[in-house]
Amino acid sequence: SRVPPIVAVNPMVTGHSDTYDDDWESCLSVPALHGLVRRPRDVHIRYTTLEGEAVEVMCSGYGARVFQHEVDHLEGILFLDRLMKDGPGLVHEGELEHYIVSDADKASP
Repeated sequence: SRVPPIVAVNPMVTGHSDTYDDDWESCLSVPALHGLVRRPRDVHIRYTTLEGEAVEVMCSGYGARVFQHEVDHLEGILFLDRLMKDGPGLVHEGELEHYIVSDADKASP
């Protein structure tokens, strides 16, 4: 799903759900490498627009993951610092297909 771009001044995550998702992340700061990261599925976020308007919203799913990833950058954290300890570690993009299980494969007995 597509997440529209926003300009968020002083963004912060102010709360999150108790439900977590594990998913693959990558970053332009670490080209061609991917890793499994566990993040809250839903986050409450607060930021200011360029016009000075205070915004508070709840983000879910992919949008919540992207927002958390970008706020991490502002705090000096890369997705590498959040890799799941029981995951495969860093995976080069050429090998990623061996680790991703499709929905069709999950449904097969």
